Amino acid sequence: MCSARLSLVVVAAALAFGSFARAQLVPKALALPAGELLVVVTSDPARVGTVGATVLLAVDPTKDGAAIPVLEAGADLEVVARIGRDGLLVCGGGELTGYALVEFGEHPTVRPLGGGRSTHDFLGIRGNEAFVRDRVLPRAESLRLVALSLDHPAPPRVVTEDPVVSVLDLGTTHALVRTRSDPPEIRAVALDGTSMKVLHRDAGLARAWDVSGHFSPDGKLVALGVPGRGNAERPFGASTRLLIVDLESGEGVREFAGMDLHVSPLSSLMPALEYCWLDATTIRWSETRVPKELAERDEAGCFVWVDADVRDGRILAERPYTDGLRLRHEARPGDPRIDERFLRLGLFDVGGGSLSFADAKEIAVDTFPEGYTYNAGLIRVSPSGRFAAAQEQRSAGARVVLADGAARTLRTAVPGSPRRFSWLAAP
Repeated sequence: MCSARLSLVVVAAALAFGSFARAQLVPKALALPAGELLVVVTSDPARVGTVGATVLLAVDPTKDGAAIPVLEAGADLEVVARIGRDGLLVCGGGELTGYALVEFGEHPTVRPLGGGRSTHDFLGIRGNEAFVRDRVLPRAESLRLVALSLDHPAPPRVVTEDPVVSVLDLGTTHALVRTRSDPPEIRAVALDGTSMKVLHRDAGLARAWDVSGHFSPDGKLVALGVPGRGNAERPFGASTRLLIVDLESGEGVREFAGMDLHVSPLSSLMPALEYCWLDATTIRWSETRVPKELAERDEAGCFVWVDADVRDGRILAERPYTDGLRLRHEARPGDPRIDERFLRLGLFDVGGGSLSFADAKEIAVDTFPEGYTYNAGLIRVSPSGRFAAAQEQRSAGARVVLADGAARTLRTAVPGSPRRFSWLAAP
């Protein structure tokens, strides 16, 4: 019966393969810039002649030239990743369903990869495959981990037969998935589909909204944020246990529990356990600290980073990273705090809907619409940290501003308000 079910899934995946309409994607015969790239999807009537169509623009941040149209699409479009020097992995919406590999150059080509009829959840590229969490059967409610071949035509490969709620992390050889089984499980699934290991099984996973998981930098350990053992350990429903599991054996190595995660009473966000690996044996998480003499005041306290050695459970360091309670916890390597408003990202300070050059006192780009204090626009910093793009809206007109953090200059990348924009790393 299991083999019959899997065969049905594979057949359905094969039928979906090729559903991406070639005629709806028209790439230009050109070469993409060699360095990192800003890509912009727009439906500006000045550039698009058909209602619902979009144009993909490429901006070379090292040159002053205008944005270059590189791809026309018959529906909405999203750029997922850059493949090699002149390839883009794209994903369509509406009538343009599924993923496709667009390869530019003198003779551009479009190759449908299949996958996705209504949900698009790109996870990453490993080797010659792109991994996505997607619906395999038309109109199906079930989601599975699927691999799409990038180097040759092939139907989507279903990695997990069992439906998954979410893919927590994609490692170099395994993926962490949360299943719909009874009871729910967190499993490590080999990306080649040859093996599966249950790392955690708990009925409480079905009620938890913030279950998380991350591989260690060397891929040998897994950190799992899971529900506490009782309601008293789950303030606001947040996961309060951090489990460290050995990937090879599937056995637990360490457990940290009972984190206080409450946030500012002004926050509309549910508290969540935030953590990250600092190296192969050191993990950092964020907690709330409230002095005993101020415990009765809702606004009292601050957030601290706690660094621990997962081998023996020792707390290596604890230090505040805020001066009070914020809307949400965060955990990342280094020290992101510039002050209460800004985070240092590459050569920029970003926060509160504004973009500034590092250590500058003046705001370079304010993304709030003129006269408003809400609806801040997008700010995106490039992978290298040298460039940033920000949506600016003023009475004189809207535009996407390109900032060079090294030269400390601003210029218009694209006039108007595009649907979306993002950075792609250099190949």
